[in-house]
Amino acid sequence: FHGEEGHVLTPEMTRAQLTPGLGGYGLGFRVQGEGPSARFSHGGSNHGFKAQFLAFVEGGRGVFVMTNGDRGSALAQEIILAVAEEYGWPEPRYQEVILADLPVSVLEEISGTYRLEEDDLEIILTVEGDHLKADLGGTDVRRFHPTAESFLIDLSDGTRFRIHRDEDGAAIAIEVLGAGMRAEKVG
Repeated sequence: FHGEEGHVLTPEMTRAQLTPGLGGYGLGFRVQGEGPSARFSHGGSNHGFKAQFLAFVEGGRGVFVMTNGDRGSALAQEIILAVAEEYGWPEPRYQEVILADLPVSVLEEISGTYRLEEDDLEIILTVEGDHLKADLGGTDVRRFHPTAESFLIDLSDGTRFRIHRDEDGAAIAIEVLGAGMRAEKVG
């Protein structure tokens, strides 16, 4: 990235990989922050295994976490947050989240099948107690907790979502906040 010689990738290719584009992604990496907080990350998921990596553009700081469990994403995120706090990294930080206590009827109205066309992905939301279970194309299951009537959060990684509604108040789409991705309700 800094133009030092002797690396496999050219500085131009590295800068291209770390230049945010659609949804905050570079070439293969999610890119976030600026200045000392500029960082890039990538996750991995296979049946029975989850992985996450995060590194900073400056200072040679980074962490790789690999787990051997289908629910390892939550553990990986906790480890990354703990490493960041221990080493005094500017990001990521623990955030306090206040959950909303919504009636089951509101969750049932949001539930259904959503389709993200550009990724050919179906998201199936079903009510599970006080939250929504999200089946992401049969490859991953997450839990989305309400923070308000039209906002949800995945507590395992902090991803936030907004429910879009039509003029009658019916849920018609779910948006991944900050990522520029929106899935339309199809059923």
